[in-house]
Amino acid sequence: MKHGDYSTDLIAIEEGSADGIRDGNTIASLKEGDLIGEMGLLEHEPRNADVVATSPMRVMKLTHWEIRRMSEETLQRIQEVVAKRRQDGVVDPAHRSA
Repeated sequence: MKHGDYSTDLIAIEEGSADGIRDGNTIASLKEGDLIGEMGLLEHEPRNADVVATSPMRVMKLTHWEIRRMSEETLQRIQEVVAKRRQDGVVDPAHRSA
């Protein structure tokens, strides 16, 4: 995944690991159970970082159409992940004011 690309999918890591990289710096280490792409998908913003696998991975991909059909409870949990990432400073300051 590339920084600035339009986000149309949510990826759940089932096995393996990846790094979130912005401006050459690792901003997140992702592992089994973590989500990728949820911030841009739910907030209709471009991806805020590159994601590069650091080991072989198995992932589950959900399209924006599949996300729209999820229960309200599931969407709330995903939004909680987004809020936590914002709180932890994973999002660019420019995105905070958008």
